[in-house]
This record gives sequence, C-alpha cells and structure tokens, in this order.
Amino acid sequence: MAAEMDITESLFADLDVTANSLNMEKDYMNFGKKVSATLYQGQAPYRIPVFFKEITRELSKHTDSKKIKEILDSVTAIYNEKVKEEKDKEKKGGAAGGKAKAQLKSGKQHLNQQLVSNLMGEDDDYGEEDGEGYARAQEAEYDFM
Repeated sequence: MAAEMDITESLFADLDVTANSLNMEKDYMNFGKKVSATLYQGQAPYRIPVFFKEITRELSKHTDSKKIKEILDSVTAIYNEKVKEEKDKEKKGGAAGGKAKAQLKSGKQHLNQQLVSNLMGEDDDYGEEDGEGYARAQEAEYDFM
C-alpha cells in the first residue's frame, strides 16, 4: 500500500496537468508517457488490467465508435506482437534443451501377438458363450418405450 501511495504521489506531483491543459494530441501523448512511466514501475503489475478497465469504463460516453475501434486496433496489434514474441521464445526454449512437448505418434500400431495370446488364451471361441456365440436379438423382444 505504501508503494502504491509513493507511485501515486510521484505521478501527480510532477504532472501539472488539468482538464483544460489537454487540448492537443501532443498534450495527450505527454500525459500518457508520464502515466505509463509511473504505472509500469508499480509493485503490482498484475493489476494493470484493472487500471485499463477503469479507464475504459466510460469511454463510450466520451468517444465515438470510430475512435474506440482505433484504440482496439492499437491494442490488438500490441497483443498480436506479444503472442508472436512468446511463441518464438517457446520455440527457441524448446530447441535449446527446454522441456519437450508431448507428441502423439500417428500411424499403424502393431500389437505383440504373443502377449495377446498369453492374455486371452489359445481358444478360438473368444466372445462365444456356451458354444453358441452371441446372436443379435430380434427387435420385437425389447420394449424401448
């Protein structure tokens, strides 16, 4: 909690920003750089999504759909780049002695016939009962309803 208070104080102590001072694109960019520099130094980076959820909560009241789409596209591009980076890191990590992924082998599987014979016996009547075998019962014998 004390660390968060220090971050808050450092954020707002030197911002010198009011609603009236945010007029031009460069004003918003500078404000964003100052906020992000402080935000990413925080002691709880796992709470960053909460920060952005709060910022975007009333976005639709103050911005049209085209601007929201522009924000979405920007975040999507960042997301895609990060996913690609993580996949590349996994590939390099796996090839460099990292934990190997389990793989399924495809193709014909051959049974050990000797093992099967030992387990089931040599009888040719497997599946037969009392020498009669299993016959399909007539449908009329069962009442399914």
